[in-house]
Amino acid sequence: MKKLQLLAYAGAIALLSTGITACSDDNLTQEVTPSPGYNPETNEVNADFVFNVSTGTGSTTRMSSENVQAAITTSSAELFRGIDNAKLFTYKIRNTDNSGVKDGWHIAYAPTPTPVVKMFDLGAVMGRGSIAPASTDKTKSRRVVELNLPVETNTLLFYGKAIKDGTDVTQGAVDMEISANGNMNANFFRLKKIIADGSDKQTEFLQSETLISAVLNKIIRSSYTLPADLTMDGRTIPSGRTVRWQDYVTITRDGTDGTKITSIVAKTTEPVYPSGESAPAMKALGEILANTYVTFNTIYVRNSESELRAGSGPAIKRMMNDLYTTIAAVRDASATNVEETMAKRLAGVICNNIATCFDTSAGCEWKANSNLKTFTKLTAAQVDKIGDDEKFTDFPKTEFNLPYGATILQISYNPTLDINAPEYSYMGAVPTYAMGGSSGSTSAFDPSNWVYAPELMYFGNSPIRVTDATKSTADYPDGTTNWVDNDNSQWSDWADNSHVKSTTRSVAMRNCINYANALLRMNVKYGTNVLKDNNHQIQYERNNGANEPDNVINVANAGMFQLTGIAIGGVNRSVGWNFLPRYDATVDGTSGEQKPKFGCMVYDSAIPDGTIPMATGTAGGGASAYNYTLLWDNWDDDLKGSAQRVVYVALEFKNMSGKDFWGMNNLIRKEGTFYITAKLDPDAVSVEGKTAQQVIDDKSLGITWPDTYEMPPYYTTAQATAAHDPTLDSKTIKERRVFMQDYMTDVTFVLTENSLKYALVAVPDLRSTQISLGLSVDLHWREGLKFGDVNVGGGQ
Repeated sequence: MKKLQLLAYAGAIALLSTGITACSDDNLTQEVTPSPGYNPETNEVNADFVFNVSTGTGSTTRMSSENVQAAITTSSAELFRGIDNAKLFTYKIRNTDNSGVKDGWHIAYAPTPTPVVKMFDLGAVMGRGSIAPASTDKTKSRRVVELNLPVETNTLLFYGKAIKDGTDVTQGAVDMEISANGNMNANFFRLKKIIADGSDKQTEFLQSETLISAVLNKIIRSSYTLPADLTMDGRTIPSGRTVRWQDYVTITRDGTDGTKITSIVAKTTEPVYPSGESAPAMKALGEILANTYVTFNTIYVRNSESELRAGSGPAIKRMMNDLYTTIAAVRDASATNVEETMAKRLAGVICNNIATCFDTSAGCEWKANSNLKTFTKLTAAQVDKIGDDEKFTDFPKTEFNLPYGATILQISYNPTLDINAPEYSYMGAVPTYAMGGSSGSTSAFDPSNWVYAPELMYFGNSPIRVTDATKSTADYPDGTTNWVDNDNSQWSDWADNSHVKSTTRSVAMRNCINYANALLRMNVKYGTNVLKDNNHQIQYERNNGANEPDNVINVANAGMFQLTGIAIGGVNRSVGWNFLPRYDATVDGTSGEQKPKFGCMVYDSAIPDGTIPMATGTAGGGASAYNYTLLWDNWDDDLKGSAQRVVYVALEFKNMSGKDFWGMNNLIRKEGTFYITAKLDPDAVSVEGKTAQQVIDDKSLGITWPDTYEMPPYYTTAQATAAHDPTLDSKTIKERRVFMQDYMTDVTFVLTENSLKYALVAVPDLRSTQISLGLSVDLHWREGLKFGDVNVGGGQ
């Protein structure tokens, strides 16, 4: 993790006046010259508000380097994004007994007595490209705004956003609520849901899942009714006999929950045959139908962890193409008896049903939704938000901005008399082991809790410097380092940690304005040149102890696996005035404990270049290009003094190896999307000269903490008293965590020999296949915490 240094707005705010004059309690005996802009009725002075934006060396926003201004200090091709939605609060903080002003303090909690507060809505205070630190003339980051500055002001609080000229996907989305009266507890910043609750888009999404499920259900419920007597070799099946595809299998249900399927097994005897005969042994074509039904509709469970059956548009297309290929072989076969003729004709019905919704001549590409609506016969009210000409080709990514892994299919049994058959639906909550939770856990993640990453935000919280001298813009130090240097000669005639007096002419914000976000910088590399899949374990479990080796994928070529996205779990949707997680009744609800829930997931799909360089030897190869994702600080107040929250992430890959491979529970098809989880543990770091236990015991180790200002979270008076050190009041609580505001977490994820064994989100194996995958994490705080390589086993 590296201090971000306020790349886009890190430096300075100054308040200038040509003659601020008013009566303050410590200058009543002085003769002063009133400023021409002084208003004795309001006790305010019209002052020049000057801010200085300095650039550091860290990255700033998210996804592409341009969006994140990652190289703004070194590349003139990158533009400063500007700042708007700027709000400045001036505070008159006084001693607890109200005996006078309390100078040199920042806001750490609601002050007592309640201070006089004034808000300035500054709007767009800096335009896009208004500074160019990498240019030859190094454009200065200065701007002057006239403000009526209240006398006795001694603390300033600043909020701002980067100017947004991109999409929610590329630049994040935040609802910003700021109380004009200075009520800090009313200030919040809330991540926007990718699919807003109660919106038409949410209705369309749910209807889309309903329509896709209905298509699958009608296909697996395919049946054939004999229109006339069928006679071959003197054996006759009379007209009117009906055979369903599911008649070729035995479906066992849970004894207490009739909707739960415990097994689907292929029958060994024919389901339909001439009257008066005993059921003959299953013939070849019927056996194919039976085995295909079992494979297609069985969702496997290993070690209490269910297969996550892919429900995305591309995954279902591949499933249907595999299914069609297999069933078409039955349809086109030559039947040798009445039983095989019935199987052949049923196969023709199944193929026709597939062809109604999928273009079988083009690899089962989705047809227009109008075809699906007609096929399923859903009511208009069930599908009215779905466009007839649209297709589910890329569902849910393009239309809904969700990862493919957000749509997971499940199968249950519908015992309703007129149905009495298995049916597909989409999971309303995905088991937490999909994001690294405990094996066998009953908790689950609601797919509706996907949120956009935050926008680039700015936060300033500072006492002030004052001087009786009139200052011009050029008189202020330039750059973060100079600004915070009290020995800088340009501060020689300033009073540090003071307040506005009647003789004050210029005022400067003492501390820099910093980034309010945390920043994740990540990339991926191979840790070996050969990856193994899970073939051995799968075949052993499903084929009576079969002893097959794992399939192997050589990654000596670049691009075998493509990074297409990253999902970060455990995100609290809302942060408060200090950009720390807060309880938000509007989004968290009123039931249960009123504490931050950390129940959302950020999905970043704007990956500039996800190509993983080839492995050059047994130690792997180089890392992919960096990707940047903005996040909130994940401080958990309940964990103060103990280990802060572990963060699980899921890397989204596309299988470009040209081979199918076996993941944790089933098949990952070539060109299919899959996920591998990894764990980021703030205590799993290496600090030079310290043992692992010393690092665990001392939560401050591994971070270069700021020494010129205090950053959230701050000690409260009660916490300082409990620590038997009153000097800690309002100071920084120095406990490291995975994501910290104004810091960058730097992670290199490593695909190891066994990583592919933990690949999640799969399709049924309807054909002969090959398989592979695995993950480890080399995580470190840049110029801070240094993590060793951490082998990842399904996120554990």
